[in-house]
Amino acid sequence: MNYPPRQCEWCNTEFTPKQKQTRFCSKKCAHKAWEQRNPDYKIKKHDYYLKKRDEYRRRNLDKAAIYSRVWYWKHELSPMKKCENCGSTNKDDLVRHHPDYSKPYETVTLCHKCHSNIHNGEITLEV
Repeated sequence: MNYPPRQCEWCNTEFTPKQKQTRFCSKKCAHKAWEQRNPDYKIKKHDYYLKKRDEYRRRNLDKAAIYSRVWYWKHELSPMKKCENCGSTNKDDLVRHHPDYSKPYETVTLCHKCHSNIHNGEITLEV
């Protein structure tokens, strides 16, 4: 059934609705209108994120400790140059892999694809 064109309640763009009750031209406009009606949404979302982050850190103390100790070394002192498995040099695609969290400075530089393959058990690396 064809419905007459109407204006989006958020951006005032004219659009043809697919359903009778459609009020917005897109999901983006509907979400922005919803955010305006729920102003504390972002605060709750941020609080939820902080709570989940803290829970993760409590459950994974070894990983959290490594992250805090290695951050400076990882970003400032030891730049990543290429994947040690496939040789990829795309710097935006490189990550560090910790084969053993008890040895925080022993890392392997990998591209995202090789890193996923290691965690999926498709490849194994020796440090």
